[in-house]
Amino acid sequence: MIKWICIISIVFSLKSLAFEPLRDPSLLWEAKPENVVRVTTGKVVIADYELIRRDFPETRNWSTEAIDQWLVRNTSFVSKEQAAQTEVNTPIEISSEEREAYRPREYRRAHVFAVDTGGLIDAKGTGAADPQGGSHDNGLATLGDMIREFAFEKLIHALFVKDGRFDTVGSYAVIDFGFSIKHPKGGTSRAGVILRQAHVRHHSEPIGNRTRGQSVMLPRSLQVSIEKFLRRFGITSSVKFGGIDFVNLQGAENGAVIDFGSFLVEERFTREVSFFYNKKGEVSSGEEKIMSPGERDFVQPERDLQMPFETWGYSEKGISDPKYDNPYIWSHRLAEDLASGKAGRGDAEQHLRNLFDKPRVQNIFRSIPRFRPRRASVR
Repeated sequence: MIKWICIISIVFSLKSLAFEPLRDPSLLWEAKPENVVRVTTGKVVIADYELIRRDFPETRNWSTEAIDQWLVRNTSFVSKEQAAQTEVNTPIEISSEEREAYRPREYRRAHVFAVDTGGLIDAKGTGAADPQGGSHDNGLATLGDMIREFAFEKLIHALFVKDGRFDTVGSYAVIDFGFSIKHPKGGTSRAGVILRQAHVRHHSEPIGNRTRGQSVMLPRSLQVSIEKFLRRFGITSSVKFGGIDFVNLQGAENGAVIDFGSFLVEERFTREVSFFYNKKGEVSSGEEKIMSPGERDFVQPERDLQMPFETWGYSEKGISDPKYDNPYIWSHRLAEDLASGKAGRGDAEQHLRNLFDKPRVQNIFRSIPRFRPRRASVR
């Protein structure tokens, strides 16, 4: 089977993988041990085998099938509270097997697993301690969202490593959990998990003296640098509200970016840009401005670097929203087909080829000039 990773190998070269994952659970951010239960229906649908083999040398000579089995063996678990109810999800098929996982501070729907070869894997979508209705509070993640997030992480990583200043927390794989999330307004979506490099979230404020979200935002100067860089390619991290783009760049202690759910490709930027939180740590109303249309430093997409909008942009009703862009629509369509048995691993790999294996996308990756710090003038 031809792996999609080979087709877009320019995105994943070993020398480009700079982020060093955390391997010692004692270094996690205020992590509490918690018993979780085995989900018997979990299976891998997408995996970055090159990154896995790089971070876990014990797997370097394993087949992809053996790596899939290892991932499921070590990470296909949910919180006991999640498995004990059916208010926010359909019944979860579990076994009697339990194991200990870590839930770091701010991890409402995620755990970190110590794997049997040594090292750690971060997993988002593995259940809450108190599952409730609504996105995020239900403790789960949709398979379509996790496939989209996997794709965006690989896209942003490819842009970052060619430039040389920034990085992402890498995604290892996406698991189809085999059960569904119940939506408050009706309907269901397949549940999924994204597996990532273990890390410590960036946090700057002392315990008890901060809002929950503020603590994991990257430092302001780094947010500005990253957002301006991404906008050259027509990409923004921002959450849109009231005609303002609120930058949403979360990350690890070393500045690597994580969580790509709000990222979006635009043809042109038209809104004022502000920080998500003001200097007091409160959700901003736009008073913490970064740049505005018409100003000299307001970044617009560059013609030679702009991501192809017909692939990475949005078409549904013309709505500028990550819930309506093509990667979201296609990822959720794939998730539905995987859930119904109409699609398999080959279709998931083709989905990523459709996003990345385009001449324009590949040319953009090749043409990014590597960042070179400006030399100080000699006086």
